[in-house]
Amino acid sequence: SDDTLLPGSLEKIGGHFARHPQDDWIAGACQVIDPHGAVTETVFPCGEFTIPGLLLRDEDKPFNLPQPGVFWRRSLHDLLGVLDESLHYCMDFEFWLRLIESGRRPTLLNTELATYRLHESSKSCAAPIGFTREHIKIESGYARSLPLPQRLRFQRRLGYMQRACAIHASGGQMWPDIMRRPWWLLSQQVRQAIMQGDRKAA
Repeated sequence: SDDTLLPGSLEKIGGHFARHPQDDWIAGACQVIDPHGAVTETVFPCGEFTIPGLLLRDEDKPFNLPQPGVFWRRSLHDLLGVLDESLHYCMDFEFWLRLIESGRRPTLLNTELATYRLHESSKSCAAPIGFTREHIKIESGYARSLPLPQRLRFQRRLGYMQRACAIHASGGQMWPDIMRRPWWLLSQQVRQAIMQGDRKAA
């Protein structure tokens, strides 16, 4: 991992926990940097921190917890268990769902705490489809608790993620998948992959 803490971050984090004993989960901003260390953007935490808010997120209701800027007390592991080591990409997201399911919400800090480096070997750049596959696995389990109208909305998101995985696996040649699921032809995502014959639509 090429994530780093910014100077003074540990003092800010420890100071906040000391001054606010009621807070057990905090999130600050994170600088996204390129392979040479130049800052390309700064990402601040945002979103609706509920199970529906995470599972039904879209462009109108974005969700972001920049992982290198997120901190919590060890007591939460004593209560809710440790990170799921069977996950390779989204173990942090799954733990945050556990925290939210337990009734906890992060305290958002308007300060930059860490950096997140993107480069060709990072998981985010080299294997983005791995994140999609794990999100399908994790979110499908939590979606069972949603009311029926929200479950139907989630199924639409789930379908988009499943098609992205199929496109990636097929290299754009999706006819075997389409024969099993002919309604996929209604998806612009699938039609674009067929026309391009590659994985760009994923």
